Amino acid sequence: MSASPIVILGAGLMGIGIATHLARHGHAVLLRDPAAKLEAVRRLLAGMELEAVVLDKVIPGFIGNRLQFAVLREALHIVRSGTASEETVDRVMRASLGRRYAMLGPLEAADMGALDTFLDIFRHLVPTLADDESVLVLLEARIGEGHTGLRSGEGFYRWDEARRARVPQRRARQLRHALKP
Repeated sequence: MSASPIVILGAGLMGIGIATHLARHGHAVLLRDPAAKLEAVRRLLAGMELEAVVLDKVIPGFIGNRLQFAVLREALHIVRSGTASEETVDRVMRASLGRRYAMLGPLEAADMGALDTFLDIFRHLVPTLADDESVLVLLEARIGEGHTGLRSGEGFYRWDEARRARVPQRRARQLRHALKP
């Protein structure tokens, strides 16, 4: 048992799952759901020019993770099909979609691009998108070779000292720019 309880804020699916896992491994856990407070928190965050998001209902993975993994599944599908390399997929994301979604959400972008146009593209494109777990073989193969990413020094990329320094610097520079008041 841990000397003092571990506090989990949020009693949705993820919070309950984390608390259960910790308790199963002998830790004292204090589970708090700040929902009655998520308005005071919203005002606090708004005062710091940050945005709080309140879900209408709890879903596994929350919104951000679900969107991130939908993009990752399609990225893996593109690489696995031989359409483009890992580097090309990442370059396209950084140079186009990443910048676009920093300014607009996907539904705002659809509104701006005209819903009828998006529907037409959707009907032609969706049948060709990854819709199963078969792309996971790319991850499984790399993990099976001991290539877990940055932690092991290699994943989709070789994480030599130059990349280990360059990527966090790029991320920090972009975060500083994005979070400027």
